Amino acid sequence: MERKDFKEKTDKHFKTCEKIIKNNGVCWGIYCGDCPFTYANNVNCYGCVDNRYRVWSAVSTVKDETLIENAKEFLKFKNNKKEDCSMNNILDVQFKDINRAYNYTEENDVVNKPNHYQLKVNGMDIEVKDLIKAIVKNMNGTKAYYVGNIIKYIMRAEKKNGIEDYKKARKYLDFLLGE
Repeated sequence: MERKDFKEKTDKHFKTCEKIIKNNGVCWGIYCGDCPFTYANNVNCYGCVDNRYRVWSAVSTVKDETLIENAKEFLKFKNNKKEDCSMNNILDVQFKDINRAYNYTEENDVVNKPNHYQLKVNGMDIEVKDLIKAIVKNMNGTKAYYVGNIIKYIMRAEKKNGIEDYKKARKYLDFLLGE
């Protein structure tokens, strides 16, 4: 098993491996999307069984020594300080630099407080939703909705989808002007 075999190595992957070991190689109840061995996270897009990270069985409630060994092996990536020069590692480093520039953290709560909706203004932390509330508070429903979306897409564009978000903002501006 090599670092280059995987697209990502994230905290959720490491936590899942720890859980696999703790569960004695039973992956029942573990969300496949959190597992580093899923087809979506390995470079050849094969499933965990096809890649021999886990032994096939009709029931994933049985102890799987192969899965335990592979989870232990994957956890070594977490502690390995030696950086490799794979394209994935280069991209990881670039994204970390971008994240630092935009004040992202690896602890980003993408549901309750996503970083692309956080602003730092004169040392104050402001959420885009609070800004939108203040701006649209006296507007009617449809107009408030359109203006809120325009603000949302413009404010997050440089941290999330770039030109795509600007186009979405323009679309809502067209809706607003058409009213």
